This record gives sequence, C-alpha cells and structure tokens, in this order.
Amino acid sequence: MLTITLLLQIHKAFDTSSLDMSSSAQASESRVQICDICGQSLASSSHLARHKSSVHQGTYLPCPVSGCDFATTRQDSLNNHLQRTHGITPQKQETKFVAYTPR
Repeated sequence: MLTITLLLQIHKAFDTSSLDMSSSAQASESRVQICDICGQSLASSSHLARHKSSVHQGTYLPCPVSGCDFATTRQDSLNNHLQRTHGITPQKQETKFVAYTPR
C-alpha cells in the first residue's frame, strides 16, 4: 500500500506545472473547428465532418431487423446496435442511406 509520503514524492516527480505549455496550447487552439451551422466547437476537422454528417445531414440508417424502429446517422452506431441488441455481427458492405423520419 502506498503511503502519503510516497504519493507526494511521485506527484512531485511528475509535476508538469513548471513546463512551458504555450506552444502546445497554441497548436491545439489552432486546430479547434467551429460548426458554421450551429456554432459548436470541435477538436479537429475530422470531428467537425463527423458532427456535420451525424447532426445536420438528416439521413438515417434504419435497423434492418423487422419490427425494430431504431435508426441512426452513423454506421458505427448501427453496427453497435445490431451486435448488442440483436446479436448480429454486421458484414462489411457498402452503406446505403435512405430518407427516414424517426417516430
């Protein structure tokens, strides 16, 4: 079991408060992307692209299981749903988007 003294020594050894973080902070600020539709700030251009397609695009992937009304804008969410809810491991295939309005 670690003693408080040992924990304080470890913390002191890994203390980074004295490091100059200005260059990395500036680099991360320059990567911040703002959505021109809703104004949300995102960490990178890939996050912005994913945000726009999943929030603002309006096309849905419905669950192919009969009687299930689940729909999502992202293929990975549909794959997770199929696996967790229906026990189906999806095969890799081309995705077809369809117009769908959730209930």
